[in-house]
Amino acid sequence: MRQPVKLFCVPYSGGSATLYLRWKEFLNDSVELHPLELRGRGKRFIEPLYESMSEAVSDLYENIKPHLNGSPYVLFGHSLGGILVYELAQLIRQKGDNMPLMLIPSGRRPPSQLSGKKRHLLSDEEFKQELFSMGGTPKEILEHAELLELFLPILRADFKLADTYVHDKSQPKLDTDVVVLNGTEDDLVNAELLPEWSEYALGKMSIHHFEGGHFFLHDHAESICQLIQQLVADKQGVIR
Repeated sequence: MRQPVKLFCVPYSGGSATLYLRWKEFLNDSVELHPLELRGRGKRFIEPLYESMSEAVSDLYENIKPHLNGSPYVLFGHSLGGILVYELAQLIRQKGDNMPLMLIPSGRRPPSQLSGKKRHLLSDEEFKQELFSMGGTPKEILEHAELLELFLPILRADFKLADTYVHDKSQPKLDTDVVVLNGTEDDLVNAELLPEWSEYALGKMSIHHFEGGHFFLHDHAESICQLIQQLVADKQGVIR
């Protein structure tokens, strides 16, 4: 019997691994879900937040290192998570470990397209307005002072990673496929730039559009899981 493909999922800014837990109901035995928790949230709430992209990527690598034993796997990340899994794949390449079957950046512009923003430096009120305009942050958190006090430092730290990220152009192409997911009404990602993702990998590149804004993944969990299963089956040559 073919062993299941492990699906490692990284959340967006301020998000927790728990956002992927409902995917279990949509995945069959061919894909084994592994949500990755970032420091400072969820079961890792007491751990210090990341100070840099390299620190975050190194931590993610240590978390998945026990699984890099030659078994097949996929890296998925949404928004900030999209660039985290790209850099994670680069670190895996540098370490000489087996590469993922595919890299799936979701709601994320290509690495060379920098944000040009300094959202992490905004005042609390300006930061709240930025979060409100982006969507994705529950209204009850934005309007609840105590919850916001806990939540803002996490978001600021995550936004700092995104805002200060600079792509290393000397990095070689990754030996994997790239599957890009995009929201048709996502104002934070220029869809015309998405084909550029093909320049970062040696394998096939495909783009899949879903109705909705930046957080389209919440409304299309089942469709995304079906797509991943189909792509994994195609990659492994499984007859469905």
